[in-house]
Amino acid sequence: MITGATLWNRLNVVGKLWRRRRAARPPAVLAGYIDVAKRKRYRFIAKATLAAIALFYGLIFGATGPIFLVQLLLPLAALAFLVLWLLPETGKPSPRLIEGLFFAFLSVSMLWPDYLAIALPGLPWITLARLTALPLAFFYISSLSQSAAYRNEIKAILNEVPLIWKAMAIFAGMAAFSVIVSDKPVESANRFFVALYAWVMMFFVASHVFKARNRATWFCYLVWFCTIVICIITFMEVRKQALPWAGHIPSFLAIQDESVQRMLAPKARGSTGIFRAQSKFTSPLSMAEFLSLSVPFLMHLAAYHRLLVIRVAAFCTIPPVIWAIIETDARLGMVGLFLAMLLFILAWAIMRARQRKDSLIAPVVLIGYPIGFVLFLAASFTVQRLRNMVWGSSAYDDSDQARIDQMNMGLPMILQRPWGYGIGRSGERLGFTNAEGLITIDNYMLSISLELGIIGFVTFAGMFALAAWTGGKEVAKQYDFETSLIVPASITLVNFLLIKTVLSQMENHALFFVVLGLTVALIYRIRVNSRVGPGFPPGTEPSAS
Repeated sequence: MITGATLWNRLNVVGKLWRRRRAARPPAVLAGYIDVAKRKRYRFIAKATLAAIALFYGLIFGATGPIFLVQLLLPLAALAFLVLWLLPETGKPSPRLIEGLFFAFLSVSMLWPDYLAIALPGLPWITLARLTALPLAFFYISSLSQSAAYRNEIKAILNEVPLIWKAMAIFAGMAAFSVIVSDKPVESANRFFVALYAWVMMFFVASHVFKARNRATWFCYLVWFCTIVICIITFMEVRKQALPWAGHIPSFLAIQDESVQRMLAPKARGSTGIFRAQSKFTSPLSMAEFLSLSVPFLMHLAAYHRLLVIRVAAFCTIPPVIWAIIETDARLGMVGLFLAMLLFILAWAIMRARQRKDSLIAPVVLIGYPIGFVLFLAASFTVQRLRNMVWGSSAYDDSDQARIDQMNMGLPMILQRPWGYGIGRSGERLGFTNAEGLITIDNYMLSISLELGIIGFVTFAGMFALAAWTGGKEVAKQYDFETSLIVPASITLVNFLLIKTVLSQMENHALFFVVLGLTVALIYRIRVNSRVGPGFPPGTEPSAS
């Protein structure tokens, strides 16, 4: 049995040996030039500063509890970012881990409801999207900091269309500036933080991830799979006339908030009483927006995939998607659907005419396209059912009038303060309420102009428009199934800009920023392939007819 005295003697022996070892060390090089007193003073100042910060944090948290927890964490987050950025150069990035977290973020963003989350006092909702995005940000920043080759790869991709990343940087800068001029800087800071990791960072990560071969194809398959799941959930919801998980949410994921209860409640149009499906989304409008995003990718699979079974399966997915959009009773979904189909048919005809000079179908489609477009436009005004789906009936008059009233209220406010009112502050500053007395705003272009000012609006709309225009010009240069994904990506960006004129909800914003990064990556790959020389670059093959 070891007594206390025995243990003390053993520790004393260890201490003596350690002191002898230190005494036997050779003198430090240039020891006479070391100011020991100054070093001790610096150490004392550093320890005193750390103690003061800890005391300040302890006093604030003890006095306020979790009320200012997020604000207290912001300086620590900035310090963590600085530490990551100052990591030593090792040349060892983590691309595989970044790819895995990136696709995990995409999966939960498209499939998991954001309102099913863990809510802790004083903290934002802990959602699956945040649980994947924050580790992704950590490893992405650390990889940038530690690998010059990794940074150079990203520079090469972004500099292929430099105006896009410069517009993104200006957009982020205006968002940061808006926090300073906001009347509620804490609320704006929270929204700015979300915009940084869910929008801006996802654009840069996507532009690098999709540079690798097959990654864009994986994204196309993922969108297809998630679309099928959404359609299945919609079928169950329409049959039950309520969300399948309503009333069956585990207690640790149930958020006791009025806004969440509204999301879980069945949706119906007030003027008609028609049930509106919303699936995993917070509203039917966001669901219709997502499905309009998926349509161009489904059409791409149906038109260009090498395997016939995949082409048939993708084609068979389109009718359920159309049905699901109809069940949302959202005009923006039908407009996005028809626009995607019309633009994809035009792009298909152009590509086929350039690749197959002996094709008879492509010239017929190109010649008859203007006539078909005019006929469709005429039918949308004369056929009552089609007119209701595209332009709406009298049941939509209140929504149309609300958007007009919001524009009349918002435009003078933008001219009065062209630098913006602060990110996340457009709704309250506009002050428009719906029939239920809730503050609302229906036009994201108006919303972004109120929040980030005229410069913020121009950079936001400009980078998406430029990417869609540049991607459209690169259509004729595509070589294989994957690079021809530039077609659905560009169409999706056009759809996004159109939909945002009538929808201000930001639930799908992260996905559209990912598509923006996908477009930049594909433009880079197409141009690199075209610079290789005539013929097909190694490892590529012609697109299927």
